[in-house]
Amino acid sequence: MMFVRTYCRLLSGLMFGVFALLVPCLSAHADLGKKAEPTKVRLQLKWKHQFQFAGYYAAIENGYYKEAGLEVDLIEAAESVPPHKNVLTGRADFGIEGIELLKLYSSGHDVVMLAPIFQSTAHVIIARTDSQIHSLQDLAKKPGMINIAVAEELFLLRNGDAFNQPDRTRNHSYTLDPFISGEVAYMSAYTSNEPFLLQQLGIPFRILPNPSTMSSFYGDCLYTTGRFLQANPELAHRFVEASLKGWRFALENPDEVLQIIQRKYQTHKSQEHLLFEAQELSRLINPTLVPVGFSNPDRWEATADALLKAGVLHAPLDLTGFLYVPTSYVIPPWAIPITAASVLAATVMGIIVRKHQTVGRLLRREIAERSAAEDKLRQSELRYRLLAENASDLIWTTNTAGQITYVSPSLFPLLGYTQEQGLQMAWKDLVSQHSLDAVETHFHQTQSPDANSPRTHHSIEVLMKRCDGTGVWTEWIAHLYHDAVGDAQGILCVARNIEERRRDEKRLWAKLRYEQGLSDFAKALQLVESGRSPIEESLQHLQSTLHVSRAYIFDIIEHPDSGPCWRHLHEACAADIEPHIQNPDLQAVPFSALPHWLQTMKSGRCVQGPVASLLDPEKTMLDRLGILSIYCLPIMVDGTWFGFLGVDEYTTARVWNDAENRLLQTATDMLQLYYSRRRANKEMMKALEDLRENNRFMTGRELRILDLKQEINSLMSELGRPKKYDEA
Repeated sequence: MMFVRTYCRLLSGLMFGVFALLVPCLSAHADLGKKAEPTKVRLQLKWKHQFQFAGYYAAIENGYYKEAGLEVDLIEAAESVPPHKNVLTGRADFGIEGIELLKLYSSGHDVVMLAPIFQSTAHVIIARTDSQIHSLQDLAKKPGMINIAVAEELFLLRNGDAFNQPDRTRNHSYTLDPFISGEVAYMSAYTSNEPFLLQQLGIPFRILPNPSTMSSFYGDCLYTTGRFLQANPELAHRFVEASLKGWRFALENPDEVLQIIQRKYQTHKSQEHLLFEAQELSRLINPTLVPVGFSNPDRWEATADALLKAGVLHAPLDLTGFLYVPTSYVIPPWAIPITAASVLAATVMGIIVRKHQTVGRLLRREIAERSAAEDKLRQSELRYRLLAENASDLIWTTNTAGQITYVSPSLFPLLGYTQEQGLQMAWKDLVSQHSLDAVETHFHQTQSPDANSPRTHHSIEVLMKRCDGTGVWTEWIAHLYHDAVGDAQGILCVARNIEERRRDEKRLWAKLRYEQGLSDFAKALQLVESGRSPIEESLQHLQSTLHVSRAYIFDIIEHPDSGPCWRHLHEACAADIEPHIQNPDLQAVPFSALPHWLQTMKSGRCVQGPVASLLDPEKTMLDRLGILSIYCLPIMVDGTWFGFLGVDEYTTARVWNDAENRLLQTATDMLQLYYSRRRANKEMMKALEDLRENNRFMTGRELRILDLKQEINSLMSELGRPKKYDEA
C-alpha cells in the first residue's frame, strides 16, 4: 500500500513538472499561430454542392483548415468545363476525381493522387426492369446513355457488348427523362443519386452488378499537380490532414453537416435526398473498417491493369510519381522545448521504473499479454469484417426468431435495400413466395441435431425479392452459429447472385436443344416418303425444339381468279393447338391481302415479332386467327421464290432471340436444298421417262422395216427373181 502511495506521489510530481514546462511552449506556439496569416488555397469540387463533399464543409465549419493555417475556397463544377481542367491550368490548387486520374496520368498530365475518400466506386449501370437487362452482357442492341469520357463508365461499357454499338449509346443528358419515358433502356448512375430519385418517382429499376475487377476501384480522390506539390509539400500535407479530419467528423455527425449544407450552400437536393446520400457514401467510404483516406498501392496497380485490359488505358503505367508519399519536414522551433520536456519526463520515469523493477516487470508482462490478446481479437474481427464488408456475396445473420441482426453492404446492389432497412426486416421479407417453403425446410435442416455434419451444409437456390418487386435468383448456404457456451444464437447465411449463371445454363441447354433439333430436322428430310411426309416430320421436330404453337410451310400457286397466292401446304402443331391445314381461307391467300409481307419476303427478308407490332392488314388477319407472335422466312429454290417457312405462338407475344433466328435460318436453308434436290430429281425422272419412250418408238419402227423386207423377198421369189435383201 505504501508503495502505491509513493508511486502516485512521484507520478503526480512528475506530471506537474512536465505541465509546467509545456505550458510556456504551447503558449508560445499559440501566439506564433495567431500571428501567421492563413494561406489561401482553392479546392475544385467534382460537381454541385451536396453531401458528396461533406468532409470539406465540416473542415471549414469546424476550423480544421484554419488550425492548419489554411483558408479554403470551394469551387463548384461547371457543366461545360471538366473539373480537372481548372486544376491542370492552375485555377485551382486541389481537385477531386475518381480513377479518371489514371487516364490523365497516362496521357502525360502532371497529377498526383493524395488520398482516396471512397474505398469503392459509386459508378453503376441502372436498367429498366422491363428491358430484359440483367447484366452488362445484356446491354447489346439496347439503347442507353452513358458518359464515355468518364473512365469508370467507359470501363463498364467495354465490359458489356454495348461498346460495339455506338449508334445506340448516346452521351448522358444528366436528366432522368429519357430513362423514365423508355427512350433508353439503361443509363450510367451514381448509387447515391439516381436510385433515390427513381424510388421517389416510383419508377422500377435494377442496378446491374459491377464486374469483380471493379472491386479495386477507388472513388473521389483528392489530388493536385506535381509542380504544386513540389513547391508546397508541407502545405499539401496540412490540407490533406485537415480534410480527412473533416471527413471523419462528417461521417460521425451526418445530421449536423446536413444542416450546414442546407444553411450555407446552395444545394438542389432535399433533406431526404441528402440523408440517403449520406448513408450510401458512408457505405462507400467504409470508415468502420478502413481509415478515411487510406490508399493501397496494390489496389492502384490492379486498377491500372484492369483499365489496360479493358482498353481504357493504352499502355502499362509506372505509378511511382502518381501516388503521394508524405515527405519529412524540419522540426519547428517551438517543438524543441516540448521535445526536451518529453526527454526529461522519460528520464524521470525511467528512474522510477528502475527503482520498482519488480512491479514494472509484472505490469509490463500483464499489459503485453492483454495487448496481444486484444490485438489478436481485433485482427480476427478486422479480417472477418473486411471479408463481409467487401464481399460481393450477401452475408447476414439472424436471431432465433428469424429477425436479421447483421447484413453486409452488398444488400443494396443485390436487392436495393440499405443496411438500415435490412436490419428492420426478417429473412422471410427477402424471399419470394415461390421459394419460401424450400427455405424453411433448408433452415429446419440447418437447425437439426446433426446440422454441424458436413453433409447438411448443402446449398439451395432461392428466388429473392428486390425492393422494386422483381426477383433475383440466388444460391444460399446457411449455418447455425453458437455463443461461447454452445447455445444456438441464430443462423449465418451467405447468398450469391446466380442470375448470370442460370442464364448461361439456360443458353447452353437451349443451344444443345437447338443443335439436336436441327439434326433431327435434317435427318427427317432425308427419309424416303412413306405415309407421313419428310416435311411434316421435320416440322414436328422444329415445333418441339422451339416450343412454339405451330410450324408450317406455305408455297406459291397461281389461282385462276386471284392470281398469285400463298397456299397452306404442310403443318405441325403442339398437342393443345387446333390445326389450320384444312382451313379453306388459307388455301389461297392472295398476295394483295398481305402487301407488307409480300414486299419484305420478296426481298429475301424475314417477318417476325409480336403481332401487335405489325401493320394492317396483316395484323388484323393474324388477330382473327388468335396468333400473338410470328416468324416467317422466305424459301428461295434455285433463285425462285417458292414460299415461306413460318412458326407462331398463341400463348405469349414472344420476342425471338438470336439463337432462334439462327435456328430458323438454318432450317430454311435445309428446306431450300431439299426442294431444290426434289425439283432436280423430278426433272431427271421426266428426262428418263422421255428417253424410255423414245427407245420404245425406235424399237417398233425397226421391227416393221424387217417384216417389210421379208415380204419383198417372198414376192421376188414367187416372180422367180433374186432376193432384194439379205436375211441377216
